[in-house]
Amino acid sequence: MRSIPRELTPAVPARAPDGNVAPPLTRSEGRAGRWFHVGVAVLAWVLALAAFTPSIVNPALRRGPVNGLVWGHAALMAAWLALYAAQSWLAVTGRVSVHRRLGIASIAIAPGLVVTGYLATVAMVRRGHDLSGDLSRAGASALDQAVFQFGALVIFSVLIATALVARRRPRVHKRLMTLAVTQTLAAPLAHLVGHFELPGLLMPAWGIAAVVALLIYDRRVLGRVHPVSLWAGSGLVVLNNLQFAVIGPSHAWRDLMTWLTR
Repeated sequence: MRSIPRELTPAVPARAPDGNVAPPLTRSEGRAGRWFHVGVAVLAWVLALAAFTPSIVNPALRRGPVNGLVWGHAALMAAWLALYAAQSWLAVTGRVSVHRRLGIASIAIAPGLVVTGYLATVAMVRRGHDLSGDLSRAGASALDQAVFQFGALVIFSVLIATALVARRRPRVHKRLMTLAVTQTLAAPLAHLVGHFELPGLLMPAWGIAAVVALLIYDRRVLGRVHPVSLWAGSGLVVLNNLQFAVIGPSHAWRDLMTWLTR
């Protein structure tokens, strides 16, 4: 019997251990993904360190000492960024089984990050200022900043929960996780802008730039824009602008903050 030439044999998609068929990564997706997602993790660490190190090294401008709640939130944030970096590297190097096992850690870290972030924001509003003094120097009151911090916590929670549900759809999962990381970087960026008195327009520009970078990545590796990048990314830009122009100045928001912080 004549054998079928190898080049005519239909490719069979690889099956995950759970039996689901996983979409194969394109060559460019594997190569570019290695740089893009790990690059996002490195950028996250650079921003976080640049934002918070100055007020720790030189506490002269601080408006209060760092308390246990803030240290706990910082430790969870560091753990989250470290987990994202490790997960990104494991995914692009093909170590999917280790990636999935390590992903269980996110179930413990993410809720703790949200809870401590909520408590730290409530404490900031009650004091009337942030402990570092960075946000105050930017000319924003604690109440003005709270709308963005609470908004980031809600958006982060929704993105992470959706990403966990979609964990068997790699292309959806990793884009949601990347967008979630961009939300966690809003606070460090605000401190960076305030501490070094940088233009306030960097804040909305950051959100737009993060989405545009994801869209460019999609075009390069997939030849098209992934729906998650387009719709979730666009939604985040719209929500961030709504927080600034509609939600923050509203009486309903201020009434809610009065009730939360009484």
